[in-house]
Amino acid sequence: MTVPERRGPPPSRGLLDTLWIRRSVARLIWLYIQLTRATNRVTRSPSDRAERLARFAELRPAILVSWHANILATPFFIEDGMGEFVALSSPHADGLLGADLTQMFGYRPIIGTGTSDRQTHGTGGTAALRSMLRELEEGRSVYMTAEVPPTPGRRVSIGVIALARMSGRPIVAIAAASSRRSIV
Repeated sequence: MTVPERRGPPPSRGLLDTLWIRRSVARLIWLYIQLTRATNRVTRSPSDRAERLARFAELRPAILVSWHANILATPFFIEDGMGEFVALSSPHADGLLGADLTQMFGYRPIIGTGTSDRQTHGTGGTAALRSMLRELEEGRSVYMTAEVPPTPGRRVSIGVIALARMSGRPIVAIAAASSRRSIV
């Protein structure tokens, strides 16, 4: 059984498509991340900041990737002194919410996504790939998730590999774990 191709813009997500609601939700998430940052101890590896920055400087500009499950932890990974970053966000309502959140943290979003079984056209993926190549050439690192939903998690998309091959830049996997979490 084949999945029919979808053309045109992604389907509406209702109220999340409303700009002021999307930006309000992004602001609430930003506040939550700030609260989490202020009320939790963050342990990084390596623990010495100078060593972390020196290691990353050897790789920069780099392609940072995480699984979708770690998206909200991204602000904990990027530190002052690591250089400039841009982040890939999808053109869907939830991706645009992520783009708004990206801007609140001081990074510039690139809008586009890879193709999936459900959507093969209108993703903006080719233009986003060109933009990310340009950003890497200009010395800015790129953050993106490794998989393209609705593909089951933990499968790296071919776009990540293509970007690394075309740019010659390394892929740096980032991840977070929490000692205080609630899984529902």
